Amino acid sequence: MKLIILRNNLKEGLVAIKGSAGSKSSNLPILKNVLITTTKSKILLSATDLEIGSTYQISGKVIQEGKASVLLDSLLDIVANLTSPKLNLESKSDSLIIKSDNYQARLISSDPDEFPIIPEISNKDRFIEINTDVLKKMLLEITPAISYSEIRPEISGMLFNFSLNNLTIAGTDSFRLAEKCVYSRSFNTNFEHSFRVIIPLKLIKELLRVLPPGQQAQILFDSNQVMFKFLNQQIISRLIEGEFPEYKTKIPKKFNTEIVVSKSELLEALKLASIFAQQNQQIKLKLGQNYLKVSSASASLGENYYLVPAKVSGKLGEIIFNLNYFLDGLKCIEEKKVFLGLNQEDQPALIKGLEDNSFIYILMPIKY
Repeated sequence: MKLIILRNNLKEGLVAIKGSAGSKSSNLPILKNVLITTTKSKILLSATDLEIGSTYQISGKVIQEGKASVLLDSLLDIVANLTSPKLNLESKSDSLIIKSDNYQARLISSDPDEFPIIPEISNKDRFIEINTDVLKKMLLEITPAISYSEIRPEISGMLFNFSLNNLTIAGTDSFRLAEKCVYSRSFNTNFEHSFRVIIPLKLIKELLRVLPPGQQAQILFDSNQVMFKFLNQQIISRLIEGEFPEYKTKIPKKFNTEIVVSKSELLEALKLASIFAQQNQQIKLKLGQNYLKVSSASASLGENYYLVPAKVSGKLGEIIFNLNYFLDGLKCIEEKKVFLGLNQEDQPALIKGLEDNSFIYILMPIKY
């Protein structure tokens, strides 16, 4: 293998696939590598940890076809610290030679044939196409409600529930649940049937790292895999097996207490409450005639409260929430006015924009 490539192009590609490579503690050393493959028409960089596989195509001049496999971090460190605009890469037996005008390095290479094969999607004709800005916003709103669970792997990912008219994604860690829906005007598709799949949280986090702004992404599925394609990159992962919980019945439809407040004022109250809630991460909510009282206390620091002007209906004694969980949901709301629907301390609460039903956040109170 022999090629000439722009340093910035190589750096960009290595950074893009870095999150898919194996960690330093990986039992298989070759998973820490990048596979460089060249043909007459393209240069491909590949990385995988056997859960996620990522491929990035870069432009350059291929002098001799071939492939090489070297430590990704080491190659990236070299490329990132060079200033020469062009680099020459050449594989020789068990080495990859990197040259610039005034620099040369030799990286020991592994057998490229031992690099794991990154799978392909069997169904390449059906896809969902969506703007990366829309997709990233959706993922950011749902990700906080998901956490890894070895006991219940089906909630260690994000539900993609597709119908011809809308795409709904959801996530839960059993203490809270977030759901976001976009309608068909926000995406294009040639799927002719509905489906539900669970996408691993690890893949979601990697997408949030690499999704480029203002581009189009294609999402492809087969029976057990999902692939995201955008610009020069594609990322593939196995789907999570199992059934995502039927959460719709858990979403409250009626409330003992309904509150409408300014998002900005409620955020200010919560930020101040966080000073006194550093130890237990708890906030208390209590209703007044035309305000919501947000309070927190610390045995070592003291206590505080903030009266947030509110439009209220119903009655509320005192209810306690996890501060961080509450903030996670509130921050995702874009409207200036927020609706809070509350019931008893053993029943879920609902947080959403006053007029926007496309995003809802369900949170269990803390019993005391």
